Amino acid sequence: ARRHAERFGETWEMDKRNPLLLRRAMLDPHTRDYLRAASYCFSDRETFIADLSRDVVWLDPDDADIPADRLTLLGSIYDLTHATVRGLCKQYSLSHAQFAARFCIPLRTVDNWCTGERKAPAYVVAMAAELLAADEAARW
Repeated sequence: ARRHAERFGETWEMDKRNPLLLRRAMLDPHTRDYLRAASYCFSDRETFIADLSRDVVWLDPDDADIPADRLTLLGSIYDLTHATVRGLCKQYSLSHAQFAARFCIPLRTVDNWCTGERKAPAYVVAMAAELLAADEAARW
């Protein structure tokens, strides 16, 4: 994976305090999109990590060990793509009103997302997760 990242001139680092914050992840954009899209096909986090950690996208020899950073990255991608507004409110100790105010979303819409009456668009959840993670990391 390092060779893959170096080939695309990108750095191999993640924010260790908050793995949801994928700081210019070590992957080229196509690989990152592939992994995010693949995560929607899995309902189990551990199965996703186990299956994708050995994917050909990493360019590893068959007998290579799986780096811990890769497992953390895959877990972060799964968590990000399976996050919910309700889960984000709970994780960051936000009320529905605080979440609505933070992202300029009508309170009733946030309430509908949190109660399951409606499903939040994936891009909204991903954006909120990234911004909340960045805020949390900035507090450290």
